[in-house]
Amino acid sequence: MVPWVIAGIALVVLAVLAWRLWLTQREARQLNRQLAAAQQDLGRAQAEECTLRDWQTSVGKVIEGALLALDTQQRVTWTNETALELFGAPTGKPLIEATRSLELETLVAEAIRLAEPLNRRVTLNSQTYAARTAPLSTGGILLALEDVSEVQRLGRVRRDFVANISHELRTPLASIRLLVDTLQAGALANPTVASDMLSKINSEVDALSQLARELLDLAMIESGQMPLRLASTNLLDLAQAQVERFSPQALQNRLTITLDIAPGLCALADGEMLARVLSNLLHNALKFTPPGGQIKVSARKQGENVMVSVADTGPGIPHEELSRIFERFYKVDRARGQSGTGLGLAIARHIVEGHGGRIWAESEPGHGATLRFTLPAC
Repeated sequence: MVPWVIAGIALVVLAVLAWRLWLTQREARQLNRQLAAAQQDLGRAQAEECTLRDWQTSVGKVIEGALLALDTQQRVTWTNETALELFGAPTGKPLIEATRSLELETLVAEAIRLAEPLNRRVTLNSQTYAARTAPLSTGGILLALEDVSEVQRLGRVRRDFVANISHELRTPLASIRLLVDTLQAGALANPTVASDMLSKINSEVDALSQLARELLDLAMIESGQMPLRLASTNLLDLAQAQVERFSPQALQNRLTITLDIAPGLCALADGEMLARVLSNLLHNALKFTPPGGQIKVSARKQGENVMVSVADTGPGIPHEELSRIFERFYKVDRARGQSGTGLGLAIARHIVEGHGGRIWAESEPGHGATLRFTLPAC
């Protein structure tokens, strides 16, 4: 073959190879640019995913209730820590399997079908929850659960408080109204009858004053506006003063009050507030002890504490009511007592607990009752 022909072919081949190399390099540059763009997109996606996870985690921590994200098949896709504590590890499970609640399953199914927020009260593990749903852009549902059992309990306490106050006010006010009407109807003309009725009106006014005073004291104690001034307090001296205070009433009812306290025994307490506790317990014992009965006030050292007891020989307290007698306005069966605001023992409980002690009752029905409390020893 002619040399110049071979050279021409070689040149053509080299040109083709150079052209293909250029094309390959151009495609490689394009692929590199596409790869770089893909890496940037991936980085942005990863950053957005991290941001979303951080947002979910932050929202889950800020909101105290349980949060669950569910897909359109009611499968749990995400939860916060509260939901994990409540349901274990529900992620990936159907809602009914994770919560064992037909109420929640029905609520979420309705929320998915309507694609709008819903609110409902549900019961989980004997607790009441406020359940709220919000639709997600994916078609799923965000479910929020807030425990409202304590709110309901406080609502019941408030209603009971109002009902008790109304009852405690209604009785003396009705008595005063009846007595005043009787006086206005002509009883004033009879000095003996008028004096007796005025004395009864005065007693009812005293009862109302005591109720108002104890309500104010209880409110101040509960709110911490009545600070304790702790000092070494001789228990025998304090108890003797309270026994002397109630001696006329005990003598009138033929009751015997005895003391069993060592002379040197002392407690770290606010003397004035501790006297109030003993006064309320003695008043309680005097009310419930029949004529001829006995009341005993005792105290003894118990480790780092001192235990004080007030025992009576009354009819006792039913076992099911022992834990409730220190609630405000709670009164044991009327067969055990007569009048009273139902606040004395509640005040005593708050004062004792304010000292870091505890108060409780022991009783066998028919064999009297003993109210005990502890205080820090000196």
